[in-house]
Amino acid sequence: MIHDVLLLLMCIAYGITIYFVYKAYINNYSISSIVCDNECNKFIITSMSIMCFFTMLYELYRNESYVTLLSIMFLIIGIMGVLHSNEKEMRHFIYATIVFVSILVFMFYMSYIYNYLILQISFYLQITLTMTMLLTIKNNIFFTEVFALMNFMIFYFYLHYICYYK
Repeated sequence: MIHDVLLLLMCIAYGITIYFVYKAYINNYSISSIVCDNECNKFIITSMSIMCFFTMLYELYRNESYVTLLSIMFLIIGIMGVLHSNEKEMRHFIYATIVFVSILVFMFYMSYIYNYLILQISFYLQITLTMTMLLTIKNNIFFTEVFALMNFMIFYFYLHYICYYK
């Protein structure tokens, strides 16, 4: 029961951020160009901090392994780094790399542990989307980023289902 409540609270906090990014999207070429904008940044930092708090509680409660906990911790560090840096700075790219590598590590590990085809397909899709972002980083990557984050969200929900209801 508590895991469902924590997941719901994570989704609410993240949903607020997604809605805010959606409303701010007008020909921006990346999610970073929105979340690093001074007009949006403080609100997004607040809602993402709340989401990160509930995510850590969820992962601590789930108590899967040190690999998942570490990858989620690095993911949170990366998210906060992205939000607290200018998108043109090198450290922003380092934090963004930490975000996507943490997601890949988490997905790889959980796909290996649970060995469900849906998780494996989602992991390979994430690799493809990440490579696409790397290859087209100088172009508009907004929708590729959105698809990658949506894929991770679907993966996370399916993992929740496997862990608690299957």
